[in-house]
Amino acid sequence: PAEITLPRKTDRERLRRAIRQVTEQTKILKSRIVSEADEIYGVYDRDIRIRFEEYDGKEAEADDRPPLLRGFLRPFDLEKGPLFRVGFTESTLLFDIHHIIADGESVNLILSKIARAYEGGRLQEQELWYGDYAACFPAWDFTEHKEFFRSLLACEHEKMELPKTKTAGAGGGSAFYRIPEKLSARVERYAKEAHLTDTMVFLGAYGILLSGYTG
Repeated sequence: PAEITLPRKTDRERLRRAIRQVTEQTKILKSRIVSEADEIYGVYDRDIRIRFEEYDGKEAEADDRPPLLRGFLRPFDLEKGPLFRVGFTESTLLFDIHHIIADGESVNLILSKIARAYEGGRLQEQELWYGDYAACFPAWDFTEHKEFFRSLLACEHEKMELPKTKTAGAGGGSAFYRIPEKLSARVERYAKEAHLTDTMVFLGAYGILLSGYTG
């Protein structure tokens, strides 16, 4: 989810039109997931209705929680589109989308398109979509790529013996750490500069940590 501060001079009706325009030209925003028997399908709807939710000051008087927690963030019904949600407060734009149709970088691209449409820019028609990639993926031959990485990662190392337990969960545990705000801000800044998501940065750091244990 995202909460974006809007300039005071923002034309909200113009912004709504931009969001509708981007939705019309972005197939993934018109998609939903349906299940039949044991099969799951992605469906593109030709027309969808976008509901712009409003969170005003009067509502805040009765509930002092942030707008994102005052009902905007809630589960999606995967079989009923759209699988994204838009809302307004007195000073911000609220945007939420189900991860099944978009990842963090996709959200950045969608928001950039909305900003371009709002400014009157031309939206380039997209010829290929993720569905096209998914349809072609099983037929591709990755033998050469696999051999490249096997060669690249080949090394002599001692076999790592992990402790075995007879009882599920025995000897295990969880540890929780709170990241300082300044460090979190640095991670977000680095991710943005490197065109990564925060998750990719943290997974990379975790991989480096594990490599220190495994050699």
